[in-house]
Amino acid sequence: MSVLVIGGDNINSVKTLLSDMGAKRITHWDGRKNHGCGKSIPEDTDYVLMLTTFLNHNMMKKYKKIAKKENISLVCAKRNIGSVQDEFTKILKKI
Repeated sequence: MSVLVIGGDNINSVKTLLSDMGAKRITHWDGRKNHGCGKSIPEDTDYVLMLTTFLNHNMMKKYKKIAKKENISLVCAKRNIGSVQDEFTKILKKI
């Protein structure tokens, strides 16, 4: 499983959680400024995790639209571990 995390500054605890849940590749964009809006979602990304507490609104809109177009699962959560774990658990149970 590969995850693109958009938002947040220090996401070490989120990375640890995602690794424990089976993520082999985790890419992180901080998402605070628009300079991230020109990036492409990495190939073979299974999930886009948006940490909504620390995310530029324009960036959120753009990558939500791209994820939908490219049929990539989108997960939105607050930056706290409990929220991320709850949202990923819901999605992984559906598989």
